[in-house]
Amino acid sequence: MQKLNISKKSFWDVDFDNLDVEKYSLFVMQRVLEYGFLEDLQEIIQYYGEERIRKEIVNASWLNKKTLHFCCLIFNLKQEDFKCYAKKQLNPTHWDY
Repeated sequence: MQKLNISKKSFWDVDFDNLDVEKYSLFVMQRVLEYGFLEDLQEIIQYYGEERIRKEIVNASWLNKKTLHFCCLIFNLKQEDFKCYAKKQLNPTHWDY
């Protein structure tokens, strides 16, 4: 199996060298989409494939608005497809910056 070659920038709080990138694939995808470089995104797309990312990222427990919209755009998804979006709709806030 090929090695996932991404920067450690997104994984400041974990030992990435010992992280099982198959078992924790959603965690890896979520972190790269939120905090990674463009090259990291290209690497996870090459490693996992667009279809797998599309199927798994909708199960993320939390994504910021910018990342959510970015995922919708590049993976041809709707906000309503995401569990984190549905969860946020259950707890609306007064001020949305």
